[in-house]
Amino acid sequence: MGKRIKIARIRADMTQEMLADAVGIVPVYVSRIESGLGNPSLEIIVNIANALYVSVDELLYDEPDRKEPQLPGGYIELLKDCDEYETRILSYVLKMSKKTLRDSSDFRKMIEEMEAKKIKGKQRKIQKKPLP
Repeated sequence: MGKRIKIARIRADMTQEMLADAVGIVPVYVSRIESGLGNPSLEIIVNIANALYVSVDELLYDEPDRKEPQLPGGYIELLKDCDEYETRILSYVLKMSKKTLRDSSDFRKMIEEMEAKKIKGKQRKIQKKPLP
């Protein structure tokens, strides 16, 4: 598990100190976990997974026996022609957006209100159509 945490941390472009701060533990403990000497609680493992934007399965198992999540319509197509720089930037934007959604109830409410208005607008358009 320690090696998988280290790989995920490096992929997330985080230092041990950054991960420790995000999880609320000391950097030495991160080092011990990554080297296999630390025995983190389930709560710490979940916090590490959340900080690294990975699933707990990814940290616990070499090859989890699960299907990859399916992305809603067209997302893969949008990303197919991106170069490395665009992919990196979009990944960063997505991670920050996800964090903002989870950390800010005000932002979530604003998005939900916008979506509700959009749905109401579509319903009005449907109601205004003449019957054949």
